[in-house]
Amino acid sequence: MLAAVTDGGMNANEQNAVNQIINSYEFRVPNPDYKAIFEQYKGDRSIEVLINANYGERVRLVNSVDYVFKVDGPLNEKERELMLVLLYRLQIQPKDTDLDLAEYDLLPDDDSIQSEEDDYAAPLEKRTATINSVTADHNVIVNGQKGVTLHINLDIVHCKGVDCKCGAWLYYANGNPVKDTNNQYCAVDGQVSASVPFKPGYDDTHYGDLQLFFPYDEFHIEGKNVSCYLGLQICCSDTGEFISNIYRESMTYSSGDKKTVEFKKIWLEDLGSSLNVHIHFQVNHALNQNGKIIVWFNHKYGDKVQGRPGAFVTTDGQACVSVDITPNYEYCEWKDLRLNIPYSELALSPNKTYKMKLQAGVVFGSEQLSYSNFMEFNLEVTKKMLSSVIHYRLV
Repeated sequence: MLAAVTDGGMNANEQNAVNQIINSYEFRVPNPDYKAIFEQYKGDRSIEVLINANYGERVRLVNSVDYVFKVDGPLNEKERELMLVLLYRLQIQPKDTDLDLAEYDLLPDDDSIQSEEDDYAAPLEKRTATINSVTADHNVIVNGQKGVTLHINLDIVHCKGVDCKCGAWLYYANGNPVKDTNNQYCAVDGQVSASVPFKPGYDDTHYGDLQLFFPYDEFHIEGKNVSCYLGLQICCSDTGEFISNIYRESMTYSSGDKKTVEFKKIWLEDLGSSLNVHIHFQVNHALNQNGKIIVWFNHKYGDKVQGRPGAFVTTDGQACVSVDITPNYEYCEWKDLRLNIPYSELALSPNKTYKMKLQAGVVFGSEQLSYSNFMEFNLEVTKKMLSSVIHYRLV
């Protein structure tokens, strides 16, 4: 029996066993099969007491692959008692010692454990989830990006109020992971992935349509008709534990339809108090996606033309003008798109002729597709003495 649990003292064998642990300050689960035992008992309150902040994290899991623990300094009597329960239940051996815990009668009486005020032997309910089915809607547009929306049907139990997420990892058909190239949609190991967070409201919760959107531009697969699949799984954010089956959703992907922009011509029109910028351009493979065409103003030799606070300025103060666009065709051409900016929005001092240049660009979300060549022009700014009127003229 484990006398330390029932009467507050430790017999000689138990004291010797714990002293061996304390002297080593490190112990591990020696057999991979025991990892399953650790998973089974990691909700046990006796283990929680050992590894939570109540003891300043003095007993820490420092290697989750081999389940290596560290002990920071000597344990007090209560911690030693709990350590014995932990060691016995997990069959943990001290590192680099000859101690064999099987020599000691360390198994506590269930009655004696349950009778204590600190009932640290009662396990928590095991968290589980099941992904029942997944339906994929392809070629949908979300926030201006084309991709696939996964409709996930799942059940999850014993996770009420727990932050969870359903992740989807991209694989080639042979099982090799697809590697990310821009650090946007990826796991910590660099594999292409996406996820959706959720928090169950009940102890036993059913989701009939949990939706996860994955942009095609983030697939990073090159080629035509490439066979691949998404592996979906559910995990709890507080522990990082995966609690569901792995659901495989197969698909075929072609990377040939990347969005592109062709600038054909840019010309200017002086309206006296404002400037019209006329642009002839074409956007390809961005059907029904929301984008923006922007014109930025610079001095001829590189410095940005500053704008006045308001609608015609970037976040860093550069003068600009923009118009929203949504292509209605797979190959959509604008022969004369006009962008108008009042001259007064340019922070220019009067009685001077400015050598300037402008450049146009097309943006879809955070994706900047293409830029035009620079177009140079001269702008004369004049103001008569004793007059508050400023005149602008293209020269």
